[in-house]
Amino acid sequence: MKTMEKAPLIFEKMAAIMADATPIAKDQRNKDQGYTFRGIDDVYNTLHSIFSKHKVFLVPEVLESSREERKTKSNSLLIYTIQRVKFTFYAVDGSSVSAIVEGEGMDTSDKSTNKSSSGALKYALLQIFLIPTAEMKTGDADASTPQPMSKAEEIAQLIADAPNTMQVLNLIATNFNVIGKDNELFGSALLTGIALVQTEEDLKALKSSFPNPFNMEGPVKKAAIEKYKEITKSNQDATA
Repeated sequence: MKTMEKAPLIFEKMAAIMADATPIAKDQRNKDQGYTFRGIDDVYNTLHSIFSKHKVFLVPEVLESSREERKTKSNSLLIYTIQRVKFTFYAVDGSSVSAIVEGEGMDTSDKSTNKSSSGALKYALLQIFLIPTAEMKTGDADASTPQPMSKAEEIAQLIADAPNTMQVLNLIATNFNVIGKDNELFGSALLTGIALVQTEEDLKALKSSFPNPFNMEGPVKKAAIEKYKEITKSNQDATA
């Protein structure tokens, strides 16, 4: 009789880490734009002791990396870095499992590679271990019955998790038949896109979107103008 081979230890350990991982709330707030987020340090603080407990460690390997030098409107240098990184998780018996993700980062100084690496690792860990943003509610059977998300809710979640302005604008464009019918969702999507702006190129993309947030009234227009002032001041400081 053929003996069934035992699964690699790393499979058991990855499942155990997922079971022990606690929610990481979006409790960091951007004071200027008012949006919340989960930082890489939040992920480290949550997972470090759990990885140690289960004797699992990871090793990053940069498979591809590209850097591009761009110029801002004020002619200051902007470094744009994209990395394709392989993260391999090891158990004590030498078994391993890997995931490949991409990260991108932009900076006017020397931090674009750091931002790219941190972004790749953060989203790899959040997605691999399916770390939620809030505690799951418990109660009676009816209260805990899962309810499918509506299309609008699915889109809102994708926009909330988008890593950059261009992805937000792409989501708005491809789902405008849904977003365009929901003023609250549309306004929230634009505010998210504005909050993620890092460069003048992002601002130009916003201005060329439909409709132009700078021509809208209320909090969207205010946020767009404030972000324009922020980017302009940052470029002036960089060239001072």
